[in-house]
Amino acid sequence: MSLLQPAALAWLAIMPVLVVLWLTRRRRPEARVSAGFLWEQACREARVDSFSRRLQANLLLLLQLLAALTLALALARPFLPMASASGTELALLIDTSASMGALSGGSTRFEVARAQARRLIQEAPAGAQILLASHDRTARVLLPFTRDRSAALRTLEKLQAREVAADGRAGWTLAASLLASQPEVQVFVLGDSPPQIPAGSRMTWIECGQPAANVGLVALRAARAADGSFPLLVGVRNYGTQPEQRDLEIRRDGVLVAARRIGLPAGGRETLRVRLPASGPDLVEARLLGSDALATDDRAWTVLPVKTTLPARAVGPRNLFAERALAALPGLALTRSASPQGASLVLWQGEAPWPLPPGVHILIHPPDAWKRGEILSQSFALQPESSPLLHAVPLADLAVAGVQPVHLPPGSQVLARAGDHPALALVRQGQATALVFTFDLYRSDLPLSPALPLLFANFVEAESGGGQGPVDSESVPGRPLEIRTAEPVWVQLPDGETIRLEPEGGRSVLPDPGLTGIYRVRAGNRVWPVALNMLDPRESDLASARPALSEDPPALPPPGSSQPTGVAEFWPWLAVAGLLALLAEWLMDQRARRPWRPRGETP
Repeated sequence: MSLLQPAALAWLAIMPVLVVLWLTRRRRPEARVSAGFLWEQACREARVDSFSRRLQANLLLLLQLLAALTLALALARPFLPMASASGTELALLIDTSASMGALSGGSTRFEVARAQARRLIQEAPAGAQILLASHDRTARVLLPFTRDRSAALRTLEKLQAREVAADGRAGWTLAASLLASQPEVQVFVLGDSPPQIPAGSRMTWIECGQPAANVGLVALRAARAADGSFPLLVGVRNYGTQPEQRDLEIRRDGVLVAARRIGLPAGGRETLRVRLPASGPDLVEARLLGSDALATDDRAWTVLPVKTTLPARAVGPRNLFAERALAALPGLALTRSASPQGASLVLWQGEAPWPLPPGVHILIHPPDAWKRGEILSQSFALQPESSPLLHAVPLADLAVAGVQPVHLPPGSQVLARAGDHPALALVRQGQATALVFTFDLYRSDLPLSPALPLLFANFVEAESGGGQGPVDSESVPGRPLEIRTAEPVWVQLPDGETIRLEPEGGRSVLPDPGLTGIYRVRAGNRVWPVALNMLDPRESDLASARPALSEDPPALPPPGSSQPTGVAEFWPWLAVAGLLALLAEWLMDQRARRPWRPRGETP
C-alpha cells in the first residue's frame, strides 16, 4: 500500500492529545450527607455498575482515537496498485503557434484544443499521472508528471496561443523523448498540423479546428533611395479558395500616409510599392482592414533605415559576382584590401582564417578546417530552410555545383542545402558572425538572379541593425533576439512590460519574444526600435495542412508490451468509518450524560 498525500499523516498527532485530555478529565466530587443508610442501595448499584462505567469510558476514548486514525488515513489517500485497461501516464502536447489563434466556429482553434485537453484530464483514470506541455517554435514542459488534476487544470487555463510560427520538429522530438523514457505513457498531440504517426504507436493525434479562408501580409520591406525617400514593398496573399478584396493602410507612427484597395484571386498574391517621403518618423505599419480567420498576419511593422555608411573590405582573389552584389547595397562602402583591419564587414574571397576575428564576415569558401572529402562535381537544386535571412530571397528554383562537403562548427545554422550537404550556413563563434558559401558561385544560378543581393542585404541589415544600432531590426517572434552591446539593456515589449538584460560575452539575449510588434531596446541613453512580424505562410495558410518536416523526425520507440497499471484508492471507506466512529462516540456520550436514578424510580 502507498499514499498519495503522505503529509496528511501529520493529523495523527491529535491522538496523544485526546489521551491527555482523558487522563485530566474531571473526577466525581466527594460530599457529606446527613444519613448514610439512605444511600446504601445507590452505593451497592454503583459498585455493581463500576466495571461497565469504566468500560464505557474507555470505549469512548477508543472511538475517538479510531475516528482520528481513520480520518487522517483518509486524508493521506492510500491506494493499492492494480491492473488497468488504460495507461496511467498521460502526456498532453498542445500546439500554441500563431495558427491556433485562428477562428474555428464560435471560438479559436486553441480554445478547441484546451477543451479537448480539459476533457482528457477530467476523464483520466483515478490516480493517473498527467504531464502538460506546449510546442510552437520550441517545446516547453509546463507541468511535469503529477496526480494533482486541479494543478493540471489550473496550468491549462493559464496557457495561451502565441504569435509564433511553429516548428514541427520541436513537438515531435518531445513526444519521442517521452515515449522512449516512459514505457507506459500515452501521448496526446493537440493542434492543427497532423504529424505522421506510425501504426501501433502510443501517440494519438487530436485535430483542433477546421480549414478556413485567410488573407495575410507576407512581406514588408523598406529601403533608402539616393534622394532620401523610402521605397516600401508590401506583399499580400490570399490563402483561400475564393477571390477576396481587402483594404490596405500604411501608417507612419500611427498617421495614415497611404491606402490601397486590393483584389486577390483564389490563392493569388499581390505586391505593392509605395514611396514614403524622406522626412517623418521611422516606424511604419502595414494593416489589412476587415476580418478573417487569423488576425495576427493582418498587421506588420518595419523600421525605416537611417542614413549610414558601413565600411567593408574585400580580401583575397577577386570574385566579381560577390563584390558587385555587396557594393550595390545602399550605405555600404566596399574597398579592396589585403587586410581586414578597420572594416565593419569583411568579404573573404579566398582562404579565410579560422577562428575568425571578431566582426561580421562573408566567406565565399569554407575554411580548410571544416572540409571533409573532395568537391562534388554534380549539380544540386538548392533546398532553402526557414530563416529570417532568407525572407523574400528566391532560392528554391536555383541550381548549384562544386559543393564542398563540410563539418560545420557547433551552433551553426544551415540556411540552404544541396542534397544532403550544407550549401549556405550562418556561423556564430564568440563575437564573430559569418555567412558561409560551400559551393562555387561561378558554377551556380545564384549570381544570375536577384537572390544574391537580397541575401547580402538581409545579412548586412540583420548584423548591422539596418542603421538602427546593434540590433536585428526585423527579427522573428519566438527566436532569441540578440543585442550586440556590452552595456546592460532594457527591452520594452509591445504590451508595455520592460525587461532588464545583462550582457554576456558582448551580447544580451531576449530568449523567447512571443509577441509581434515594436520592441524598444535601450542601452544607456540610446534607444533602438525593433520590429517583430509573423509573416510565415505555414501559419497563414489555414486551408491546408502544413508541409512535411524538412528533416527526418526522431524515430519513435516500438509499442510497449508491459501491462498498464492503475491504482485502487479506498480513502472513501476510511472516511465513512471515521464518521461512523464519531457518531457512535456521540451516542454513547449522550447516554452517559443522562441523570442517574435508583432502580424502580420513575421520573
